[in-house]
Amino acid sequence: MERKYLKLIDFEKKCNQLRLFFGNEKPWGDDWDDAPYQHNAGRVYDRFIKDTAVLSFYYDDIVYEPADDYSFPDISKEAMLRKIVPAFVALPVKYRDPDSYWNSYSYTDLMLNKYTIQFFLGMTVNKIDKLLKDNFPKTYLDFSENFNYF
Repeated sequence: MERKYLKLIDFEKKCNQLRLFFGNEKPWGDDWDDAPYQHNAGRVYDRFIKDTAVLSFYYDDIVYEPADDYSFPDISKEAMLRKIVPAFVALPVKYRDPDSYWNSYSYTDLMLNKYTIQFFLGMTVNKIDKLLKDNFPKTYLDFSENFNYF
């Protein structure tokens, strides 16, 4: 299968950088049906991973996953697979409030912001590339590293 048709099946987030896992089957991992995912769920099982990429957002873009918001209800990775909530969201720096360096955002705030870009499990590489190109011009999927996950 061509890379552009692979689907996002899992992610790991550190600040504004994410490691994305892609595959072509319906994925699953240890305790994906348990909530909250950040305390229970493991990474997607290796057998589902066909490729990985690193996604590094601009320093001042705001990037959140549900686990970043303490007031957000507990959810599972299974809920993300069913697209109940996005896996992660990003607000381009050009849409931040002018005084946002003194204010904090939450995942919920970003979900209500019309400029927030939502990334769901199941999105294809092609769709993610288009969202990045249209909204984050200096950001791209970096497939150059080999993480030896498969």
